[in-house]
Amino acid sequence: MKYDLKDTTFVIPVRIDSMIRLENLLLTLENLESAFDTNIVVVEASYYNNGILKRLVSSSTSYHFIEDKDPVFHRTKHLNTISKQVNTKIIGIWDADIVLDSSQVFEAVQQLREGKCDFAYPY
Repeated sequence: MKYDLKDTTFVIPVRIDSMIRLENLLLTLENLESAFDTNIVVVEASYYNNGILKRLVSSSTSYHFIEDKDPVFHRTKHLNTISKQVNTKIIGIWDADIVLDSSQVFEAVQQLREGKCDFAYPY
């Protein structure tokens, strides 16, 4: 059974700087997609677009590439850019390297839906 999080978009900014980061991102996406009926946006910011990540993410995940030649990955800058384009009531700012129990995430979203908080950590 998938939790209904259609009113939520998970935004995952990432710079694929190693094979381990790529593997972690794919595991994170698999975890989110299997547990939730939701929206997922992956924002890859890198020097150039080699097309690998776009081919690896599922068709249900929205993928955006941002050319970024800065050697420092400015995660917040990319989050702010893509968050302006999200149309759901709730935005989940997610890391490429995090897997949580789905019930914890659902409980955090429930707290937001009920107006008990303005932002929530699911751990």
